[in-house]
Amino acid sequence: MADNPKTDGKALAAAISVKNATDIPVVNPRGLSAVYSNNIGISATMLDYTLIFLETGQTPGENGPVQKSEVKALVTLPIPSAVALIGALQHLLEQSTARMQAETDAIEAEAKGQSGEQ
Repeated sequence: MADNPKTDGKALAAAISVKNATDIPVVNPRGLSAVYSNNIGISATMLDYTLIFLETGQTPGENGPVQKSEVKALVTLPIPSAVALIGALQHLLEQSTARMQAETDAIEAEAKGQSGEQ
């Protein structure tokens, strides 16, 4: 299963880079709009996973703020696609974390250089 872009997330992420993904024309026949989600729920069957994207926030209530969640999108994936998604997200997270660490290290090195520390 390793290195198979259909089932292996890292292979999928390598096969479809962010640059290449943006080069693919997107057709939006239903006029779907982008949504914001800060919370996610997951349900599973033996054949697939459903991701429930929510926006959670507070609204005023009689006795103080009330937590409220609104479903923004439901996405059902067959298990092989979910496995690929997990791997691709892990790969992208590793890349982002390494990039942020490199930037932090550069800022710290510059600050040490300016303060005369060794």
